[in-house]
Amino acid sequence: ILQVTLPTDAFSAPTTNAGGDTIQKRTGKQSFLQKQSNDKLQHIATPDELHKLGTSLSKRKPGSHGFYKGWIHWRTLALDSIRYNLSQNLPYPADKSQFESLFFHLGVAADVGQMPSFEDAGARSGYAVEFFCRAKNLADLYIDAWNPNYEFPDYWLEGLMETPMLGGGNGKAVEGN
Repeated sequence: ILQVTLPTDAFSAPTTNAGGDTIQKRTGKQSFLQKQSNDKLQHIATPDELHKLGTSLSKRKPGSHGFYKGWIHWRTLALDSIRYNLSQNLPYPADKSQFESLFFHLGVAADVGQMPSFEDAGARSGYAVEFFCRAKNLADLYIDAWNPNYEFPDYWLEGLMETPMLGGGNGKAVEGN
């Protein structure tokens, strides 16, 4: 049996480069914080605009290509609107630089197994704004149930149709509301 022992700092990533600058993972062009810092945010839809668009798109045949494209368009506008309003109402403003540093250290944590600090409030706000959109994955699951290219068991679609999110259920308030 061969045993290899490595010092615990063998996998740690340096936090500064040779010039003394802080190493951080840069956010991409699609990053909300990047767009916000460069004043490149597109039109943020109002609730009324989202409602009107949703109403017009609801006339499309569920499962059709047009229905799916409409869903993606509406979802993108809705999530951008929610994210923008979230960014305006956080207790601390998002700090892009601190978030990029946290983002870098989260990647290192996957290799090293040690979570970085979420102590900085600006970094936490940046994390909330950048990663809140993962909720779209759940929403897409609802839409995929109508996609004819996927075969889900009948009880999945029946279960989805019974949820309050899609207008099903008994109309009673959900516990906790």
